[in-house]
Amino acid sequence: LRQAARLKERFAADLHDELGANLHTIVLLGDIAANKSNALPGNIAGLIQRMQATAKRSVFAVEHVTDLQSAGRICKNLPVDMRRAAERIVVELKHDFNVQGEEHLARVHPRDQVNLFLFYKECLINSCRHSGATELITRLVIKARSLELSVTDNGSGHNAEDAEGAEEDAQHGGDEEVPSSLQRRAKILGAHVTRTRPPGGGSCITLSMRTWNHWMRRS
Repeated sequence: LRQAARLKERFAADLHDELGANLHTIVLLGDIAANKSNALPGNIAGLIQRMQATAKRSVFAVEHVTDLQSAGRICKNLPVDMRRAAERIVVELKHDFNVQGEEHLARVHPRDQVNLFLFYKECLINSCRHSGATELITRLVIKARSLELSVTDNGSGHNAEDAEGAEEDAQHGGDEEVPSSLQRRAKILGAHVTRTRPPGGGSCITLSMRTWNHWMRRS
């Protein structure tokens, strides 16, 4: 187990220092190119923007994997870590962050706290991709035997198809397909996740899970 822990730590360090550094370099070079793209044809400027978006998503992906491999160093305080992640990722959005029931946090298995943190970061990244989103609301409610996390934004949806089907979704209770990345993390948590469209527009991701028996199941 000690050897496996050392391998995971070295893997996380190599991934962060080598691949992460290269991706940050690509982002910096893209910034330089973007600043000089005004004189270029429109299609070239568009390609540079797409390159920038892809590089930034890759940086987030590396951070996700690094955090997962070095799980022992994160989630010392889940609400604090979640708030800090939001401050880094959604810097341009108005953010309302609320946590209830912190006294029950000890009932949530540390491994589940790590996966919950990574689930939340993925929600934040998805919200940042929504066109026109200006506000984000995070609600984490922890009870003695259950936990619920909701992330709501006022964006226009994930794609054009969402906007076209908004009226039909509202007639059927607003249920929509959950992104596959969030489905995978929810499956690891043994949780139920839904995506709905609030009455005022935007998107709401809600994750619900039981916590009372996790220690017994994984001990």
